Amino acid sequence: RGARFTGTTGQFNSYVNLKLQNVKSTTVAVKGTNPSWEQDFIFETNRMDTGLVIEVWNKGMLWDKLVGCQWLPLMGIQYSTEVGEGEWLSLDSELILADGEVRGTKNPTGHSILIEAHFELPYDLQDDTPELQEKLEMLNSIMDQEITSFREQQKRPLHTLNSGISEDSDYTSDVGYPASAQHQHHQQQPQQPGS
Repeated sequence: RGARFTGTTGQFNSYVNLKLQNVKSTTVAVKGTNPSWEQDFIFETNRMDTGLVIEVWNKGMLWDKLVGCQWLPLMGIQYSTEVGEGEWLSLDSELILADGEVRGTKNPTGHSILIEAHFELPYDLQDDTPELQEKLEMLNSIMDQEITSFREQQKRPLHTLNSGISEDSDYTSDVGYPASAQHQHHQQQPQQPGS
């Protein structure tokens, strides 16, 4: 839909590349530091584990320069029967790859882009709009809860070491016992013959 470029007085003639799996769509180039594209693109997919790569480029005389990029995970996109207001996303300078697939972006540029993305209903379901809208709202609520839970799990450290036990070996210590308890523990063990 639009963008805001900051921190530069240079002339912008920018366009957007949208990529989903092997399909790429491009907007027309628009001049200015607050361009507005107002173009609609439709993508089809059956892989919800991927995301939409959004790249903003500045058209140059010899070559084009990347202004910034963003990755929009499909699991975070809502189902809707109507076009929404959109969401401002921060543009970053680098893509994060995992196993050859984009999984995010990093290093903010200070620029941002306004994106309105939603899943549309299949054409044969358009007549059932009121009932379907209610079901979609419930589905969107469930998806929001799942995404929130997933993001919380991503923030948690994989291992926490609070007891002095090494996870890299079979060795365990009595770090958790007070020194007097260790002494009593060793005195109460019966001696084995020959020890």
